[in-house]
Amino acid sequence: MGYELWTSRIAGYRRKGTRASDLRKLFDDGITARAIQEPLRACLYSDDALLVGEELRRLDFDIAGIKRDEDSRVEGFVRRADLVTGLCTQYANSISPLDLIAESTPLIKVLDVLRDKKHAFVLAGDEIAGIITRADLQKPPVRILLFGLISLFEMHLTFQINERYPDESWMGVLSERRLQTAKGLWEQRKGRNEEIDWYGSQS
Repeated sequence: MGYELWTSRIAGYRRKGTRASDLRKLFDDGITARAIQEPLRACLYSDDALLVGEELRRLDFDIAGIKRDEDSRVEGFVRRADLVTGLCTQYANSISPLDLIAESTPLIKVLDVLRDKKHAFVLAGDEIAGIITRADLQKPPVRILLFGLISLFEMHLTFQINERYPDESWMGVLSERRLQTAKGLWEQRKGRNEEIDWYGSQS
């Protein structure tokens, strides 16, 4: 079964979806920052800081954009934790180009960005319209990406084991206890129709 997931026994060609590049292309082309971004709420420089802070607390937002008036673009941002008294202009932070990503940015690249940053602002065209934080990495599209990477790794590992230890010879390098544990796990997966290759299954 494992071999047939990789290469057709009849046609001899490598099946789609069995290379890391296939999965990378899927997420580059199909799932982007747009899938997990949240709209960026914005306040005005002239707004009361305490009131804006209370509203952000009610919405459970840590950051808001800041702009000059309702019709202008977001120019910076404020942090909820800073908004204590006075006007929001006192707490305005500038936005670095390094904090910006396009909404078409592949999800894998978003992970790279958030490895070093707590948040990134999302551009829709030439305007800041959204935000992605590390909390957004809990969303289903990211889980799908990680599950896909783990599944592909499992397929590669199974293939490499079979290449290096043909004819079930890998069983000889395991202790009896580990072998029995592996067999038990395989039987459980088989019962749920989730098994991968078990090269000792016919013995």
